[in-house]
Amino acid sequence: MSARVSVNYYTAVAKRLYGGDFSQLQNNARLFMVPGMHHCGGGPGPNVFDPLSPAVNWALGLAPPPDQIIANHFTNNDQTMPVDRSMPLCPYPHVATYVNGPVDQAASWTCSNPAPAKALSIQSSRKSKEN
Repeated sequence: MSARVSVNYYTAVAKRLYGGDFSQLQNNARLFMVPGMHHCGGGPGPNVFDPLSPAVNWALGLAPPPDQIIANHFTNNDQTMPVDRSMPLCPYPHVATYVNGPVDQAASWTCSNPAPAKALSIQSSRKSKEN
């Protein structure tokens, strides 16, 4: 199953329950995409992380909803080797956006929502093609 299936389902839930408003859906459910992780682990992207603790703490009211989950990548995908990269995993539709600093450290990134700019760009290109 492709990651796109999860995105499509999450988007459909947002549309059905909240008219497409992800911020309302995120009060109850969050989807964290893992760029660069292969289907069951490994891959070039950060792929070692704990999704359960933030979810459980949120559900029990012990912590606010997670705005990001830090993921690590180990040298050669070997967890006995040093971490060679960390990144924030962001709740969809947010994506990790580079701010400054070393690109292989999570602190150099922030989660941001690119959707309005993309939507505007898509609408603009469609209108120009129609004219």
